[in-house]
Amino acid sequence: MMRTSMRASLALTATLAACGICSAHVQSMADDMRSIVTTDYREVALSPDHRRVAWVQAVPGNNGDLTIGTSIYLAPAGKNESPLNVTAPARAKDLKARPEEDSPGWSADSSTLAFLSDAESPGQKQLYLYDVAQRSARRLTSVKGYLATPLWSHDGRSIAVLFTENSSRVAGPLSAGAPVAGVVDAQIFEQR
Repeated sequence: MMRTSMRASLALTATLAACGICSAHVQSMADDMRSIVTTDYREVALSPDHRRVAWVQAVPGNNGDLTIGTSIYLAPAGKNESPLNVTAPARAKDLKARPEEDSPGWSADSSTLAFLSDAESPGQKQLYLYDVAQRSARRLTSVKGYLATPLWSHDGRSIAVLFTENSSRVAGPLSAGAPVAGVVDAQIFEQR
C-alpha cells in the first residue's frame, strides 16, 4: 500500500507541475498528501465510558517506506486535542529500535489501559498498565514467550492474556513454521 501511495503522490506532483503550479507549492502538497495517505492505524479501543479513544499507529522510518515500530496514542473522544503517546518505560537506554506496542484494552471503569510492549527487551512483549489519571505505565508481567490479546474481566479485577511459554512467534495452523526434516530436536518451540 505504501508504494502505491508513493506512486499516487508522485503522479499528483507531476500532474500539478505540468499544469504550471509553483514547484514549492506542489512539493508541499505532495508532502501533506504522503503524510495523510501513509499513516497506518492498526487497532482502536474506545473506553467503556466513551470519553477516550486509544489506537495503535505505525511509526514510519526516515524515508517514509519502512515502519520502524508501533506506538499507542490516547485522546479524548470527540475533541480536537493533540493525542498523548502512551508508552512503556524503556529500561535499556541503548535500544536503537522503536518498540512494538499494541493490543490496547480498557478496564471496565475506563481508568486504566492495558497494552503490550517490547520496550524493555526487543522481540519479547510484556503486559503494561497505563494509569490515565497518573499518566504513567508500569509493567505487570515478566515472561518469556509469546504474549497477546489482553482482555479485562467485567469487574476490572483481573486480565486474561494469550500466552505461549518459550515461543518467540505466533503459533497456530495459519502461521508459517519450519518444516520437520532431518534430526528432530528435543526443544519444543510451540505447544499445539
